Amino acid sequence: MGEVLTILDFDETYDRQDFHRGHPAERLDLRGLGSASGFCSRETFTELDRRLKDNPDRRLAFLGGGNRHYVTAALARGFSHPFTLVVFDHNTDLMEEPAPDLISCGGWIQNLLAEEKNLRRVLLVGADLGEGREIPKRFRERVDVLTGPFSEASRNLLLGKIPTTDVYLSIDKDGLDPADAETDWDQGDMPLDELLGLVSALLSGRRVLAADVCGEPARSDRLSEDRRAAEKNGYANRRILEAILPYFAPKR
Repeated sequence: MGEVLTILDFDETYDRQDFHRGHPAERLDLRGLGSASGFCSRETFTELDRRLKDNPDRRLAFLGGGNRHYVTAALARGFSHPFTLVVFDHNTDLMEEPAPDLISCGGWIQNLLAEEKNLRRVLLVGADLGEGREIPKRFRERVDVLTGPFSEASRNLLLGKIPTTDVYLSIDKDGLDPADAETDWDQGDMPLDELLGLVSALLSGRRVLAADVCGEPARSDRLSEDRRAAEKNGYANRRILEAILPYFAPKR
């Protein structure tokens, strides 16, 4: 039987973090995959998809940097029942792809909406409203963009947008306040505690099919910067992991 938790090792990003200590974890070595940062060819994506299928028990995957968020397009596939994709991200990740044979960290959601028959709706939580206005027209009826801060009323509005019992959760830490995470992208201002509260409210009473987390910064030339970022992001990753694990549903 495979592990529920997977660390995807594209570039040794997680070498300085121990957030998964105490939780058995699969470490998948993808360092030789030949995928460019930010973009993935269809050929490489097919190989990535093949390797990910080797562990059918996986529930929670840590993807590395936000430039690998396109991996979610491989993980959130093949479910047998209708589901909602809930994405915490400062960006919509619904840009037009730069070429037909590429999947990018900025456009991967389009691929799922176009190709995954059981994906009913996408909720983008914490995304920039400016980007939300630029969502391609053909997808707007299936996508909701919700920004904070989240009062009880706006939280209830968010919960009411989920039309399915089953959900897939994807978290890019660039939606967090820089005090709670360090990333390579322009960041939002959501406090970690607010994100965790929303995650708990979203998942309670629903079937969580699987989840993933990304948003690690690239390694720096300065060891002190690496250590600071690793400590901050490792703490956030541990709290996210421990908030999500209790909600996973049995495979079906």
